[in-house]
Amino acid sequence: MQHGQSAGDANATRQGFVQTAVFRLFSLLVSAQKKSRDRNSIRHLDDRLLRDVGLRRVDVEHYVSAPVNMDTPPRGF
Repeated sequence: MQHGQSAGDANATRQGFVQTAVFRLFSLLVSAQKKSRDRNSIRHLDDRLLRDVGLRRVDVEHYVSAPVNMDTPPRGF
């Protein structure tokens, strides 16, 4: 507890920190799930559809094989 801060203020600060941490974790999980779903969807497009949007199979394979936290979309994404 900081000087001049009441116990109630310290608890409110701690509760706010925990709520923020939980919200961020939930947001990260939702984002990872969406990226996984998107990667799976694009992986199953045929080569003709990929050409239509200016992508090559090698671009897609590079994108879907990268770790989720290293998400650097190839050109065209």
